[in-house]
Amino acid sequence: MWNLLVIQPLAFAINAVYDVVQNYGLAIVLFTVLVRALLWPLTMKGQKSNMAMQKLQPQLREIQEKYKGDRMKVSQKMGELYQKENVKPMSGCLPQLIPAIFMIAMFWIVAQPLRHLLGMDIEQVQVLYDALVERGAELQAFAFYRIREVELLSMAVDYGITGVRALNFNFLGLNMAVTPGTAIMQNFFTPYWIFPIVTGLGTWYSSKLMYIGIDAAKAAEETAEAARKAAKKAKKAEQAAKRANAEKGTDAAESAEVAEGAIVAAEGDADKEKKKDEEETVKPPDMATQMRSLSKIMPFFSAFISFQFSAALGVYQVTNSIVQIIQQLYINKKVIKVRSATP
Repeated sequence: MWNLLVIQPLAFAINAVYDVVQNYGLAIVLFTVLVRALLWPLTMKGQKSNMAMQKLQPQLREIQEKYKGDRMKVSQKMGELYQKENVKPMSGCLPQLIPAIFMIAMFWIVAQPLRHLLGMDIEQVQVLYDALVERGAELQAFAFYRIREVELLSMAVDYGITGVRALNFNFLGLNMAVTPGTAIMQNFFTPYWIFPIVTGLGTWYSSKLMYIGIDAAKAAEETAEAARKAAKKAKKAEQAAKRANAEKGTDAAESAEVAEGAIVAAEGDADKEKKKDEEETVKPPDMATQMRSLSKIMPFFSAFISFQFSAALGVYQVTNSIVQIIQQLYINKKVIKVRSATP
C-alpha cells in the first residue's frame, strides 16, 4: 500500500524529470523543490493552526486552573472556547504529517533507485549483485547495498552489464553514486565533505529559525497575558475603591489605595501558594523542551546519514534544508511576524 500510493507515483514523477534534464543530481534537486512547493499550502496551514492554538494558551491555562480537578468541566470549557474562536486543535497535525510522509518517501526513492526508478524487485537486485561479483567487483555483503543501490547501479554501468539503464550521475563535477564517507577515507581533502557539513549546518539553522519563531510567538502571548492581568487588576482595584467609598464615605483616592493594597496582598499570597505547589510537584519536561533537545541531536544525525550514504542522498538533504530555511524565513516574517528572523 505504501509503495502503491506514495513511492510509485513519486518515483514516476522523478523519472519524468530525469527524462527532461538527463542528470540524476539535477533531477533530485528540481523534484525536491517541486514537492516542497506543492506542499507549501499545507505547511502554511499547519503553521497558522499552531499560531491560533498558541494565542489560546493563556485562556486554556485559566480554564485548567479554574476547574482544576474536574476533567469533564475542563474538557467542556475548552471545547466551548475552541468553538467560540473557531479553532480546531487537530487541524495542525495533518498538514504537518503529509509533508513528513512525502519526505520519507523521497529518502527511500533516492536510496533505492534500482527498485523504485528502474522497477526491479529484490530478486533482480540480487542477480545484479551476483553478476558484479562474478565480474570481479569488490563488494561488501549484499545487505549493505539494500539502501545503497545507487552504488550497484553505477558499478553495473562501469562493468558493462547489459539490461541496466545507465543514469548520468555527474552533478557539479561530483559523482552522485559515491559515498562521502568512503571518499573521505580515501582522500581526507576530498570535496565530498560538502555533503555532511552543509547538511548538518542546514538542519541546525532551520531548527534555529523555527525556534526563533516559536519564542517570538510565546513572547507575544506572554505580553498579551500580562496586559490582560494588569487590566483585570486595575478593574478590581476600581471596583473595590467604589465599594469602600460607598460603605465608609471616605475619600475615593484613599479607598482605592487601601483596596489596591488588599488586592496586592491577596495576589502575593496566591503566588506563594502557587510556588509552593510547583515545588511540591515534580513536572515532566514539556513537549517544547523535548523537541528542543531533539533538535540539538538532529544536525549530527543528518550529517551522519549524509556521510554514510551516497552523494545523491546528500543532494536531496541539502536541497531540502535550503528550501526549508527559505520557507521558515517567510513564515517567521509574514505569519509569526518576527522582527528579526536571523540571529
